[in-house]
Amino acid sequence: MRVALSDDGTKLVGRVRVPRRYEGPPHGVHGGVVAGLFDDLLGGVQMLAPPIGMTAKLDVVYRNVTPVETDLVLTGWVFDDGSRYMRAKATCHAGDTLTAEATALFIRVDFREVEERGRAR
Repeated sequence: MRVALSDDGTKLVGRVRVPRRYEGPPHGVHGGVVAGLFDDLLGGVQMLAPPIGMTAKLDVVYRNVTPVETDLVLTGWVFDDGSRYMRAKATCHAGDTLTAEATALFIRVDFREVEERGRAR
């Protein structure tokens, strides 16, 4: 997926064409792949409202079949920015058709502390 900042600087826009080998339902992208695309895009959306965190929750709602071998546009943005968390939303479109949407909750963490805990194990 190629990702770029929107012209107004408030969103990330990803463009991707998923090959048939990731087909789940007939002619559709496997739902796990769609969720993975959202996770990747929304992880990047955190850069719009630092400091970044870790994914605590990712909800995906599938609205229509997301077609394989079709240009898809995923758009993500921050909608709630707290001191210890950040929430973001994203959509996936195939042309004018909304195929899926996602909401994510990120918990901000001190990554130095996480690294130190990992070393201590």
